Amino acid sequence: VVRDGACEIIDFKTDAVAEAEVERPCEKYRTQMQQYARAVERLWRMPVSPCWLVFLSRKKLVQMDLAPLAKTT
Repeated sequence: VVRDGACEIIDFKTDAVAEAEVERPCEKYRTQMQQYARAVERLWRMPVSPCWLVFLSRKKLVQMDLAPLAKTT
């Protein structure tokens, strides 16, 4: 999604996770989301912010913090 001069990444997940365990899968997908962000930045030449995980089984939307994302050109 492109909004306000930046690309938002929304990734839908079908993992069956308990409400209290939603943060653990977020860490599991951190590297994947960082790779998506790098690819989008290179292809679209736009910053990525924010990134979202949507856990369909929990009907839960979680914003990912990709602060450690190092820009590469």
